[in-house]
Amino acid sequence: MQGSASQTLLQDYQSLHSTDHLDLDELAKKLSKSQSKDQIDERATEFIKHFGSQSQQSQSGKGGRKRMAKILFDAPRQCVPFFARFAAVVSQYFRDVGAELVQMLEHEFSRLYEDSDVVKIDAKLRNIRFLGELTKFGVCPPQTVLECLKKCLDDFQPHNVEVIIQLLEACGRYLSRTADDIKFAPLIERLNRLKESKAIRIIV
Repeated sequence: MQGSASQTLLQDYQSLHSTDHLDLDELAKKLSKSQSKDQIDERATEFIKHFGSQSQQSQSGKGGRKRMAKILFDAPRQCVPFFARFAAVVSQYFRDVGAELVQMLEHEFSRLYEDSDVVKIDAKLRNIRFLGELTKFGVCPPQTVLECLKKCLDDFQPHNVEVIIQLLEACGRYLSRTADDIKFAPLIERLNRLKESKAIRIIV
């Protein structure tokens, strides 16, 4: 009887600290249903505790964190602010989660930037919103979104104007209040000149 109880405890412990796909899938489901800061923080705490027992350099730990970054990357547009907060909390303990997520979003931006298909505007807006939110949370370097802004100014077409608006809504105020304003201000001046020449209304 005692041996049976010990075996049950061992199985419970292994289940708790397992890093298989099923656990991450369950966490992802809970995350997608979380619609408040408290709920997101609770999900982030679950993830941190779940992987906290794993060595940061272990293959299972690295694989799980990499998969978590992919789950965040696939966030629906309406979930982006919450997923960005989750990434920010988790990145305080596992920096590679945020770094991996930002890298994927950067690659996506470059790919979408080369594509002028208006059908993909939703994907472009989701992408830049995500990068903007991550910038506010200190996960994405400000230089990354400044480069995105510069590229959109270089090709000041209607779809890129929408991307610029989304970027400014997400993190424009943040950029104007940080040390990166030295680089941000000239881009805004350039934006103002472009919108005046093309009679486009953008509130900065």
